[in-house]
Amino acid sequence: MAVVLMYLALAATGWSQRQLQDNIWLESRWNTGTNLVDNSTGYGIAVDFSNRCYMTFGNVVRVFDATGTVITNLSVTSPRDIEFDPVSNQVIVCSATTSNQIRIYDMEFNLLAQWGTNSLASPYGVALGGDGLIYIADTGNRRIQVFDRQGNFVRQWGQSGSAGGEFNGLYDVAVGPDSTVCAADFSNTRVQRFKATGEFIGQFQGGGYYNWNPKKLAVSADGLVCVVDSGASPLAFVLSPELGQLFNFSPGSLAHGLCYSPGGQQLYVLTGTEIRVYRRGYRTFGTIPPNAVPLPVMLNCAQRTGTTWVDIDFSVIDPDNTNVTAAAVAFLSGRTDLGALIKMTTFTNDTTVVLPGTLTTGVPYHLTWDAGADFPTNFFYLKINVLAKDNRSLMDCHFLTLPPDDTYGNSLVISRSPFLQSDFLGVWVWLVASDNPNIAFSAGGNIYGTGGDAGKLYAETIGTNTLTTADGRGFLFSLLNVREATTGEVYRAKIGTTGRVTQWDPRTQIGGLPQKINEFGFDTGLFSTNLTLTVTNAWWVVPLP
Repeated sequence: MAVVLMYLALAATGWSQRQLQDNIWLESRWNTGTNLVDNSTGYGIAVDFSNRCYMTFGNVVRVFDATGTVITNLSVTSPRDIEFDPVSNQVIVCSATTSNQIRIYDMEFNLLAQWGTNSLASPYGVALGGDGLIYIADTGNRRIQVFDRQGNFVRQWGQSGSAGGEFNGLYDVAVGPDSTVCAADFSNTRVQRFKATGEFIGQFQGGGYYNWNPKKLAVSADGLVCVVDSGASPLAFVLSPELGQLFNFSPGSLAHGLCYSPGGQQLYVLTGTEIRVYRRGYRTFGTIPPNAVPLPVMLNCAQRTGTTWVDIDFSVIDPDNTNVTAAAVAFLSGRTDLGALIKMTTFTNDTTVVLPGTLTTGVPYHLTWDAGADFPTNFFYLKINVLAKDNRSLMDCHFLTLPPDDTYGNSLVISRSPFLQSDFLGVWVWLVASDNPNIAFSAGGNIYGTGGDAGKLYAETIGTNTLTTADGRGFLFSLLNVREATTGEVYRAKIGTTGRVTQWDPRTQIGGLPQKINEFGFDTGLFSTNLTLTVTNAWWVVPLP
């Protein structure tokens, strides 16, 4: 009997509708001509609903209007951090003085409350929880303390050390929308994450960058964590709510403070001489659709002793869909290309659902898969993927309308960004897993057409790379109800094109887009100097009439 060793994991259907942040772009720079910092201890910065920006400096809080012009300087003794509360419209300031005070102001900066405690020692960070409590980075005592608005002690945690929940250089604290607490642990070169009660959950160690020292961090309204590096490399890291690294970017010079706008779409970063305002960018740029993404949840996955059977228990969470379509596949050795894909077709024993098929969300299901029957090899590692799809399209198509010009005389609707080879892989996996009748899948990882397209190569796997062919693009575009943009249409959309078409500037004509839009707009880098489209790398599309 074959012996099957399994490496089991779960991958959800992020290919069908992505909402993760892909990138960030510089929207504006507020250069005041003077230094905005006077030491290296880190600075507080906050933004209210009117886009007024508050920044701590020396013994004042500087207030900027939405254009970056200084409105006033408010006298506050030794402010170290500042936070805007979008619920109460209050501003909370943390001061590191001999009295170590917390001050609470209204929007006109009238003092509402002020309290201090001798239990605080040089507090450098303050944050607000959804429960209305005030979380303080008690730097001198190397602990997080929690108080109510009146200054009454609630709880605390932390001490000197390097284990989870211990601090060496606690400089900032932030609370996410799920009430988890993040802390910048400077000397231990990490960001720690806790439950609101202080229970250690996990940490981020700086992505392997040398001499990485986090000092300030911020959490967006949807839970993304941004942390600035005050070590040798001036980088800012954008992390998932679970502290997984999404990407990093350079603010141009060493950053001393940062905050998100109340809605979370803008990120303000304070450097030595300027405040940089960044706009979050998405492949799905624009209003996030209210329809929630279906989330497969693996409850159990294990090989049954002495057999080639794999028991899989799962459910699919989707708060706004009662039913979704689900499927399952396996991949060899942690790979994700079609050459490593194994169709799961042989189910046995106490299986409770037929896949691919429609299932009810929020209900646990059980599969007993005979892996040996579908892949009769004595020894291999597998990754099990449960996939789910609601009523959305197979791919994110987000269009913008170019205005008429003298050359063409009519408007043009074109995709914000081209499709890349990597975008197609998840769609092919879904089509294979869901038994789409219009394709045939070979064991070598190639996909062919059926019916009138029988024998046409749609996707080819070479080594560990899956490449979509021209016929495959045509097939997928027909499913998406789009067509490939013509060379002339792409020329017309390309920023800075002169001579062959009228120059078009989306920054002016499509409110506020940056010069090089890249992932969420036109990527001019995919063109050569003679304007020849590199068709093997990317394809723009326009809707079918």
